Amino acid sequence: MIYRSATSSVPGSVPMQAARGRRAGPPPVGLALLISLDDHRHMEAVRRCLEQSVRLRALMRRLRRAALTAGAKRAHFVSALHAASEDATLWVSDVLYGPRVPSTWLALAGGAGADAVLGALCHLLAYADTKHTN
Repeated sequence: MIYRSATSSVPGSVPMQAARGRRAGPPPVGLALLISLDDHRHMEAVRRCLEQSVRLRALMRRLRRAALTAGAKRAHFVSALHAASEDATLWVSDVLYGPRVPSTWLALAGGAGADAVLGALCHLLAYADTKHTN
C-alpha cells in the first residue's frame, strides 16, 4: 500500500491522516536541516556527517520537539523557532568542527601561566624523582 498526502488522487493510495487514524486538522510543520559549506570542505563535511549520523538524528528530534512546542504556543511561534534555530546552529557546528573550547581554557593552556606551571612541574619531577627510572 502506498501512503500519500491527503490531497493525493493516486489510485490505491490512502491519505496519510486516514492511514494514521487522525482527524483532519492543520497541516503538520515540515522541518529541513540545510548545511551550506565551502567547496573545499565539502567532502570532509559529508564524511563527518555520515560518522555523526546518530547525533544529527538527535538534533532533528530536538528540532521536531521545538517545532511541536512552538506550535502549541502559537503566540510565541516565531520566537520559539528562532531560538531553536540558533541552538541548532551551535549543535551542527559542534558536530562538524568539534565542541567550542571556552576562551578561559585557551588562555590558561596557551599563555605564560601554562609555561610556568609546566616548567615548575618538570623542575619538581627532575629533583623529586629519587628512583632515577626516567
